[in-house]
Amino acid sequence: MKNAMRSNRLSTICSYVPKADTIADIGADHGKVSAYIYRNSFAKNLIVNDISADSLQKAKKLFDTLKPNGTAAQFILSDGADLKSLISIPIDCIIIAGLGGREITKIITALMPPIAILDPRKNIPELRQSLLELDYQFIADTHIQDKGRFYDIMCVERRICSLTKKTIIQH
Repeated sequence: MKNAMRSNRLSTICSYVPKADTIADIGADHGKVSAYIYRNSFAKNLIVNDISADSLQKAKKLFDTLKPNGTAAQFILSDGADLKSLISIPIDCIIIAGLGGREITKIITALMPPIAILDPRKNIPELRQSLLELDYQFIADTHIQDKGRFYDIMCVERRICSLTKKTIIQH
């Protein structure tokens, strides 16, 4: 999508988006990342989420300009951490860009997605530590510059491990 690609930040975020059944763009704001996912058919189901009605309206307006392509787009006005109770399908990947590290940790802890693409604004070391404690591994951790600002963009994947402390102690 041309608008998303004009920004190094948005382009980097979009470069990590996998093909998946369900992707949620949490804190979608203007909807440019969501529109990129939709336009490129990365997901069968796309959840566009924001806590701001005005932001969600901007995203809807952008989607009105897109051609239908078989991807089901759902717009949900809520706190990202509340999504689990509002939808009935599992989320394979979430994108959270522009929120603070503590808020991102709250959302990740509530949803525990297999994959997360993150662009935190503050509390970045704290977020990294929380992700490790939640058994996420870093697939990418990129520091970029865009329009005079620096951004840390991360792609993490939840580790699947059947070992428990009890199992380790017994062996």
